[in-house]
Amino acid sequence: MAWKSTFLLTSLLVGSYATPLALHNHARSEKIAWGNCEDEGVTAPAQCGNLTVPLDYTEPDSGKTLQLQLLKVPATREPKKGTILFNFGGPGLEARLSLFGDGDILQAGTAKTLTAYCSRNITEQLAVRTESRFNDFPLPSDTMGIGRQWAGSGLYADFCSEGELQENGAYLGTAFTARDLMQIVDAVTDDGLLKYWGKQDPHEDT
Repeated sequence: MAWKSTFLLTSLLVGSYATPLALHNHARSEKIAWGNCEDEGVTAPAQCGNLTVPLDYTEPDSGKTLQLQLLKVPATREPKKGTILFNFGGPGLEARLSLFGDGDILQAGTAKTLTAYCSRNITEQLAVRTESRFNDFPLPSDTMGIGRQWAGSGLYADFCSEGELQENGAYLGTAFTARDLMQIVDAVTDDGLLKYWGKQDPHEDT
């Protein structure tokens, strides 16, 4: 029975020194000032706003920030049932205009507010444009060798790594995008839960 006593004593000691996990406060903040949209053709009831987030989540104390551009279509039914975040694909697709154009259809039958955000790579601060060079490289065909296509893809990757991406590329990607999403969640929801609808070819809806 000595081992049981030792286990119990050890458990009590560990418990006495344990620090409770701090529960994150998910109460809606006022970090987003919603107002009329400046985008041409975007009218009420849609509203636009910006959310300030860390530029580099690995160095949150650096003081460098980024403005995420958002658009929301407020729920039209009561009781309202939270917010769904939308991403229409890309990277590079203008999310705000896409949601405004399809908002009526997407909101049919729901009492949720719809919110779209523009991903980091199309903000003015981290603008990255390499799509125009994509047409310089041939698409795969039955007559093209794998080696030639591999070489062409390598040239395209080298081009994309030059210029703006040398400085900004580290701030783009899935890890930072996921953190951006949770920053938006904390700013617009009460429960801290992410409700997300995305579309990315060729995988379609996610």
